[in-house]
Amino acid sequence: MLEIGISGGTYDPVHNWHLLVGECARDQFGFHETLFISNGDPVHKSGRTDKELRWGMLAAGCASNPYFRASRIEVDRPGKSFMLDTLKEVKRQYGQDCRLNLIIGLDTVEPIMTWHGAHEVLHMVRLLVAPRYHELADKDKIRKALPCDTDFDVIDCPTSSISSSLIRERVRLRKTIKYMVPPEVEEMIMRHELYRD
Repeated sequence: MLEIGISGGTYDPVHNWHLLVGECARDQFGFHETLFISNGDPVHKSGRTDKELRWGMLAAGCASNPYFRASRIEVDRPGKSFMLDTLKEVKRQYGQDCRLNLIIGLDTVEPIMTWHGAHEVLHMVRLLVAPRYHELADKDKIRKALPCDTDFDVIDCPTSSISSSLIRERVRLRKTIKYMVPPEVEEMIMRHELYRD
């Protein structure tokens, strides 16, 4: 069976923990490819960096890993970005017999039930949960937060407090972000003078 990893988000900007989780999941679950999907027009977030710049940083961050691909599915699709629509498009592209593995952080487990078509999303994927903010992913707690028939597992990877909001704040305060984001992403942030205000 073709195993496809899916990591979606605003990626404003992508940082090293995003990529580390993607690589740990790929290694653990044997993905043939991992799609990093940058939101085009996020439903729950506004005032974000231009979608082409966010996708450009994501593509730069993924470039060194032959198993990673920065997908333009949501960037090119008009209207609001819903994961359900994205999953259907990935299935169309890769075939109905592939397995979709949706990567999320532990902090997204409870909010996922507020997503558009949440139950259908969970029926389409194996949910892979990464530890977040120094909190380990406890399977019993996750199971209680999700519908009883949810297919899920836990990603074996280091946790981190690095976040996109932390990166933006450090840039605003003129603090270093070296080793928090890939060098190519840091260069784009500086060249385009992102997150200064």
